[in-house]
Amino acid sequence: ENPRDLVDAIESALAAVRKQDGTDLVPLAPEDIAVLEDVLAQLRRIVRAYENATVPSEKEDRLKDIARTAASVSATLGRYALKAEGKVDRFIALTEKYEKVKDFVAAIWKLISGGS
Repeated sequence: ENPRDLVDAIESALAAVRKQDGTDLVPLAPEDIAVLEDVLAQLRRIVRAYENATVPSEKEDRLKDIARTAASVSATLGRYALKAEGKVDRFIALTEKYEKVKDFVAAIWKLISGGS
């Protein structure tokens, strides 16, 4: 798996959240979006550190940081989407369904962008 794929998926999900005008989902407050953008920027920095790491143990540590940060922001986006739809129980089921962060992020993006 390429960590940049996770960043791209999260960027797409966040872009979908930014576009919410209340028609499909309740829009997030600008300050909430700013917090998510800060976390995304942090994720980008961690990915760069991973790509620049030369020591295997350092690469492994950065990969764990990437997974943790990507899962955190994805979970936040998923909670937002499902709470906005009134389907928190569906979010809990999603978190239990996916073992790979990449698959979880893809499911969250699909949910936010109007997929089922």
